[in-house]
Amino acid sequence: MGGRARPAIPFLIALLGDSGPVESGPTPFLWTCAGIESARALVKLGVPSVEPLIHALEDKDAKVRQRGAWALGEIQGYRAIEPLIGALKDDDSMVRLEAAVALRRITKKDFGNDAGQCQRWWDGRQLKRLILLRTFIEMLRSSRSK
Repeated sequence: MGGRARPAIPFLIALLGDSGPVESGPTPFLWTCAGIESARALVKLGVPSVEPLIHALEDKDAKVRQRGAWALGEIQGYRAIEPLIGALKDDDSMVRLEAAVALRRITKKDFGNDAGQCQRWWDGRQLKRLILLRTFIEMLRSSRSK
């Protein structure tokens, strides 16, 4: 899907909680729902869907949060890691499960539902990035002063 589909993102987000059945495919036994199909469409849109999906993790409807976590895991954007760690503490077990699966897909590590362990890993990565960035800036400054 191209950039022309971006205006559909808010409408697709609004449909995430819809569990109304939708026929899928030529076989009448295959069915899905509008919420699942919306999540799939958001995945196809990719990165532009990430921020709205992150906001969906805070929705009052557990189905919206669950499908949002699934979609974020499929897109695999690092921007979603911190909010997904938060979703590991959700009251709904299915939201926690989808958040754990999404984090495993993005990080390639299995933290299970241990938000603390995942947060420590993420904080360590952030610190390493900061150190590398500072080192790079110092190298640039020293090369300019010569």
